[in-house]
Amino acid sequence: MVVALVISLGQTLISAYWAVGGLWAIDTVGGAIEDLARSGDARASWLAWGATVLKACGVVLLVELAARRPTRISRRLLLVAGWGAAAVLSVYGALLTVVGAAAFAGVIEIPADADRYALGWHLAFWDPLFLVWGIVLGIVVRAFQQRTVSRPGRA
Repeated sequence: MVVALVISLGQTLISAYWAVGGLWAIDTVGGAIEDLARSGDARASWLAWGATVLKACGVVLLVELAARRPTRISRRLLLVAGWGAAAVLSVYGALLTVVGAAAFAGVIEIPADADRYALGWHLAFWDPLFLVWGIVLGIVVRAFQQRTVSRPGRA
C-alpha cells in the first residue's frame, strides 16, 4: 500500500509541477510534450493538469481501498476502478517498456531525429514505473478484495 501511495503521489506531484509551468526534468519526457512545455504553450499545461487529475484519482482510489468498512456498492465500484486502473497501468507500462527495450536493442529502428536521452529515461524509469505502479495497485486491490469478502449477514 505504501509503495503504491508513494508512486501515485510522486507521479501526481511531478505532473502538477509541470502543469504550473515547471521545467525541471521535462527533458526526460521529450518529444512534443517537452516542446510544448518549453515554448510556454497553454496546451502543455492543460495536458499536465489532465494527467495530474487522473493520477490524483489514483491517490484517492488508494485511500478508499484502505477504508475499513465499504458498503456493498462502494466495494464493487472500488474493485472495478481498482482492477481497471491496475490493468491499464500495467499494460501501458509493460508495452512501452518492451517497445523501448526493442528499440534500444535494435529490433525496432529509432529514427535519427529521436531524442535518445528522453527515450532512455522512458525505458529506464518512466515506463517501468507505470508497470510497477499497476502491479502494486493490483496487489492492493487483491488485498482489499480478500479483506472485504462478503460474509453472511454483512452489508
